[in-house]
Amino acid sequence: MLSTKAEIEATPSLKAPHGEATFEAWRALTAMSARLRWPSGLDATRAFDALTGVLNRAGFERVVAAQREATRAPRSLLALQLDDDHGLERAIAYITHRVQCSLYEQDLIARVSPAELAILLHDVRLNSAVRVAQRLCDEVRHRTSRGVWGLAPRTVSLGVTEILNGEPLSGALRRAAIALNNAKQRGGDRVGACRA
Repeated sequence: MLSTKAEIEATPSLKAPHGEATFEAWRALTAMSARLRWPSGLDATRAFDALTGVLNRAGFERVVAAQREATRAPRSLLALQLDDDHGLERAIAYITHRVQCSLYEQDLIARVSPAELAILLHDVRLNSAVRVAQRLCDEVRHRTSRGVWGLAPRTVSLGVTEILNGEPLSGALRRAAIALNNAKQRGGDRVGACRA
């Protein structure tokens, strides 16, 4: 793994970006690129969210599409959205960090909109993904109730679906959005699931 800023900048596809992205985000990028099949032609400087350091929507879509060809293992998709937009940037940064700490190395996380994360779980079927989503929902509620990072108590809703073998990400994203909307309509702070 590349570990110094000089090593990262010396890697042609990993030029350090300008702006708000941090060195730690770039260390995470090098770790991720070492374990993922990085799609050719994807400019790494445009594939990550500057606030959270995780993949952005375009980067997520490209990496997932590249992986689709390489795996036949079951995969599940979680759509996580804050139930409240108050103090959005601080909240999404903290929640992204907590989610990253809760996932396995092969799983992917992306910030796909200002208040929404997409999480790809590898080798996980729907029932297990629902349990993971419920654990994340509970953890956010519990941790933010203690006032960490100066945050007011927060809740999130999650939508979960399993990705069919060979299915484009767009279909799974639609089902996860339907499940997420169902969870929000039932009052939020819960998990919804949608079968393929």
